[in-house]
Amino acid sequence: MVVKITQDSIREIIPDFAKAIKANNRANQKPGTTVIDFRDELKKGYERDVVSVKSELLRFRKENGRLSAEVSSYQQLKEPLNDGDEKSQDTLRKFLKASDPNKTEELKTLIEHKGQQVPAIITADGFLINGNRRKMAIDELYKKTQSEEFLWMKVVILPGEEGDETGGPPTIKEIAQIEHRYQIQSEGKSEYSSFNRALTMRNNRDNFGISLIEQLKDDPLHFNKKERQLKGAETQLKNKYIGPLDCIDEYLDYLGRPRLYNSISSGKEGRWEAFVEYYKIHEIISDQKRREKVGIEEKYVGKISAACFDIIRKQEFKGLPSLNLIIRDVKSSLTKKHHDQAIEELVKLVDDNIDLSPEELKDKEGKDLEFDEIDKLWANKNNKIINQHVHLNLKFGGEENIREGGLDLLEKSLGHLNNEDMEDAIDHMRHEDMGEAIKVANEIARTIKDIVNNLVKLKGDKQKVLNVITKNK
Repeated sequence: MVVKITQDSIREIIPDFAKAIKANNRANQKPGTTVIDFRDELKKGYERDVVSVKSELLRFRKENGRLSAEVSSYQQLKEPLNDGDEKSQDTLRKFLKASDPNKTEELKTLIEHKGQQVPAIITADGFLINGNRRKMAIDELYKKTQSEEFLWMKVVILPGEEGDETGGPPTIKEIAQIEHRYQIQSEGKSEYSSFNRALTMRNNRDNFGISLIEQLKDDPLHFNKKERQLKGAETQLKNKYIGPLDCIDEYLDYLGRPRLYNSISSGKEGRWEAFVEYYKIHEIISDQKRREKVGIEEKYVGKISAACFDIIRKQEFKGLPSLNLIIRDVKSSLTKKHHDQAIEELVKLVDDNIDLSPEELKDKEGKDLEFDEIDKLWANKNNKIINQHVHLNLKFGGEENIREGGLDLLEKSLGHLNNEDMEDAIDHMRHEDMGEAIKVANEIARTIKDIVNNLVKLKGDKQKVLNVITKNK
């Protein structure tokens, strides 16, 4: 009988690995103990021993959020990864090494001169929950120096036996929670890309039962927020991460590449920002009331999506701004008075482009081309067609889009802030609300700074759009 593994299941410990960890660790002099963010131990100040374990006994986990895209693509294209075997460990190491080489070099320099300052957290059988990059840096330092110092790594070992006085071994959900807590509280560590962060948050929600609200509560930025504020932050997470990721799944299905996330782009963010903008289009065309409000007929929904996906696939447009701004302007063109002509150009873009032949999908030796090579060939083949229809689409919505919308919103926001009632409300604010009010005011200040920086950048990019529109009139 197959036993179903649930989120609250205890993670299975590999006995041989656990024995090796038990037999090959030694007490650490400084620090001898530390408090980790596991269960309620941080609140209670419960101290766990810090020990040194031979680094060769420590293993990477394929569930590491930083590697979500790479692991998913590898398992779809090649074979399942078993993080208990050496071949899979080598593969995970390669993924880690490629994910942020500059951060790894910085960490190596720091550890070489000051030693390992922060202990990693491991399961009882030696799988790293955090500290993956530290292990990689320590291993590389040993190869370089052959110093015994870099044979060992400082760790905290989570309980591995039932009946442990601190609650027994961690569940699958608890392991995901620990990783998430340490990643969002990180300072100076290699951050997840927006793409991998989205994958991790969705995996935490769908596979480990950690709701978005729970994940927000672990974030220092959202400590002590009220339920209404958390709901607002949850909506922002959906708009910024979960929604765009769902759109990426649609895009990959459209190309016949389900879950092959590394085929989107080799860059750290790749086409991610374009999907953030496309999600706003998706929210309009997939909702009947919003479609009717802007006058988009249902029969065009599929073609609009396909056109946006083709634009994103092409990725680079000479003389135009970045891809995400092109998708943003496509959205504007769909909601303005000339949207019939704008939609017509998007429909033509889909109808006129040409697929690659089976022969074009292979190299001279008859081997299948990599996806990025296929996309470049396809983009070159359809370059003229797609450019023409994108330029015309921007022409029908472009000039008035640059003037309208954003300025109105900014002026309204300024009006709210300058409202006499605002000053009166602040003067009569309850003392117990002032701490939270200061946090909100600081968030407003940060948002304003981001808007100003974005406007300065956009001013230059938008001029490029105007130049192209003028040229094509």
